Amino acid sequence: MGAQVWLVVAAIGTICHFLFGYLSPKYDPREPKPLSQTIPLIGHAIGMARHGLGYCTALRDVPSPIFSMSMLNKKFYVVTSATLVSAIQRSAKFISFEPFLNDVGDRLAGIKGDGLKLLQEPTKSGGSLSTAMVHAMATAISGSGLDKMNAIMINFLQASMDELATATEDPIDLFAWGRDAMTTASSEAVWGAKNPLRRKEVQDMFWEYELNLTMLYVNILPQLTAQKSYRAREELVKEFIKFYEVNGQWEASELSLVRWKIQHEAGANIENIARMEATLCIGVLSNTVPSLFWLTFDIFSRPELLEKLRQEVWENAVHPSVDSEGNTVHSLDVADIRNKCTLLLATFQEMLRIRSNSATIRTVLEDVEVNNQYLLKKGSMLLLPAQFLNLEGSTWGSDSADFNPYRFIDGDREKGGRLRSKGYMSWGTSPNMCPGRHFASGEILPAVAMLLVRYDITPVDGTWHQPSINREAVAASIPPPKERFLVKFSTRESQDAVKWEFRPSQEHGRYKLVTG
Repeated sequence: MGAQVWLVVAAIGTICHFLFGYLSPKYDPREPKPLSQTIPLIGHAIGMARHGLGYCTALRDVPSPIFSMSMLNKKFYVVTSATLVSAIQRSAKFISFEPFLNDVGDRLAGIKGDGLKLLQEPTKSGGSLSTAMVHAMATAISGSGLDKMNAIMINFLQASMDELATATEDPIDLFAWGRDAMTTASSEAVWGAKNPLRRKEVQDMFWEYELNLTMLYVNILPQLTAQKSYRAREELVKEFIKFYEVNGQWEASELSLVRWKIQHEAGANIENIARMEATLCIGVLSNTVPSLFWLTFDIFSRPELLEKLRQEVWENAVHPSVDSEGNTVHSLDVADIRNKCTLLLATFQEMLRIRSNSATIRTVLEDVEVNNQYLLKKGSMLLLPAQFLNLEGSTWGSDSADFNPYRFIDGDREKGGRLRSKGYMSWGTSPNMCPGRHFASGEILPAVAMLLVRYDITPVDGTWHQPSINREAVAASIPPPKERFLVKFSTRESQDAVKWEFRPSQEHGRYKLVTG
């Protein structure tokens, strides 16, 4: 009996060996060196499912500047050094973001059939409808369109700031406060007078949808495997259908209107346009909210930096005046924050560098040799993880893992004085950088500047202990905290202002951001 058991085990082992060998991707010697996995076919897939993109950076002794890893029968190339970024950008014709955009319509928006085909088919300009929307967004969210959005956003942000002055002594969850403030301000700026997210219950629908996008993206019976997220998305879509039924797009931002126009003129129906607009909420909100939290945390937890930033904002952006009733008014000038508060901007960029968990994702459309050295095969995926490139010692120096905002003022520069931007992936990389980066910066930096000069923030336990991060929030390039972070806000002493206000800017609101 024992011999028979061993024969069966040996037979199964032999079958598995040949099966794994048949299913595993075959590698050309010219491709980046592949990493082995402890469990054939699925080892790396399990790691990614458990740890997200952090799995790549947790691997030890990975080859530089690029390596390969396989998940089931799919190849992934992971770039670990900025030395390859320029070469990849030069190969943009063969390495595309477009297939991922099409997946958004299918897996995250839930568009099927002819509607999905419409998104994926080439337009007159050559790219897909999804790509056309991205290009149009980049134009709509700059210039006068950006100014209008910023003006609306600032008004609603002002209200949230004023509410803190009358807050009770009860502790406030810093992340939840920022989430509510930014969700309201951002959504009003984007969708205008008939904003579908004006009601708190609809805002909560979005955050329920956003929380578990992983299983929606996997797209295996999402009604069962991602029930809460699936139901929340469907309810959110209904709200956007109502928005279009009352022609809300005509009172919304240029960003929202141009998205509707492109899809409507291409023949998309209201439901599918509403589905795509629900996914826009991810781009508008998923990173802004955790970025506000972590920038506030990283400043207020460093007393020396806090005082320097307060001084910078006071001296450069606060303008006292007296109103008609003789009361002192302090105006915080948004243009001055952008143009004169260099340490604040540097601190923001350093927070993004240290904390970004994003990865630029591309699909290889044709076999291409990068840098005359590495063969990338058609159909494979290319990843440029920020956690590798943003912390690379050869780019950022021996203190690359340290929080040092001064590196963006007088630090890591190449011989010609140009910042080492090819190693900075927090906004993505050309030609597909985040189109909303200036709008997001125009929300976060004025908000933090107002907190700096107007309030003291104290953790309820007296310590700025760093909370753990929520790795399930895969839509966020900056991971949110996993648990609540309770603080108390108090108005700063020796202030003679009866009123605080933001002074909007009409300068097209573009920040001097480092981009890859």
